[in-house]
Amino acid sequence: MGALKLTLLSFMLLTVASGHPRFRNLIPNGDQVIFLNGPWPGVGHTNRGGGGELNPFGVDFRNNNFQGLEIRNSTLQVLRRWMYEHGTVII
Repeated sequence: MGALKLTLLSFMLLTVASGHPRFRNLIPNGDQVIFLNGPWPGVGHTNRGGGGELNPFGVDFRNNNFQGLEIRNSTLQVLRRWMYEHGTVII
């Protein structure tokens, strides 16, 4: 039983540690996203802190090879639309 708990804990920590905050820096004002009345550092994820399931913006960002300075307006529109449907956003 102890080995199973250790394995699960290791997996959870690996999931948390595998975030990519550098991607947030590739998004215009990516470090200033406010959603549901608080900062949203996990911009491309449904989880506020990042990691786990991608939101539609994260999927689009990934599918466009994580383009930084060349992020298309349509990609940002996906993020705005998703955030509008789930709360408030200021970008």
